[in-house]
Amino acid sequence: MDTIGIPVDSAFQIYTKFVARRLRRRGMPLTEALRHIEEQTPLAKEMLLQEMEERPIIANRAPVLFKFGIMAFRPKLVSGNTLQVSPLVLKGYNADFDGDAMQFHVPTLPEAVQEAYDRLLPSKNLFATSDFKTPAHGPIEEDLLAGLYHASRAKGKSEKPRQHVFRSKEDAIRAWKEGRIS
Repeated sequence: MDTIGIPVDSAFQIYTKFVARRLRRRGMPLTEALRHIEEQTPLAKEMLLQEMEERPIIANRAPVLFKFGIMAFRPKLVSGNTLQVSPLVLKGYNADFDGDAMQFHVPTLPEAVQEAYDRLLPSKNLFATSDFKTPAHGPIEEDLLAGLYHASRAKGKSEKPRQHVFRSKEDAIRAWKEGRIS
């Protein structure tokens, strides 16, 4: 619940100055560092991944009407061009899958990074502020609940077991060894 999937192009865009700084500290001229970032070279991607480990993404869904409208996440790269948020935090964002727009930012100061990790991660804000008992996060849609059910159930449990008839004990043992029965 604390991770967010961010597209590679978007990650390079918002982490550009941090990746450029890392490349400059390795002795690379700024123009060459920016070229590496623009071409998304393996060296630039390595620096991007190091920066993403240290700096969270702060995402907000406008309008921010209450505390859970802005949260911090540990970013990870995903393909495509869509921000991927855990279904467990949709309730906090009051979000759905109809094209909601979200903005994301990277904190720059060390104090802001620390505060994001200490106070803005969804796992640090598990309960609603109204009573500090009601869970603030969790699946809200029936299809999400059904998906969780299907993903977590044991394979073949809901299917009616097929009956096997064997002529002898040896036939049953042979079927078990071949993996036709459990």
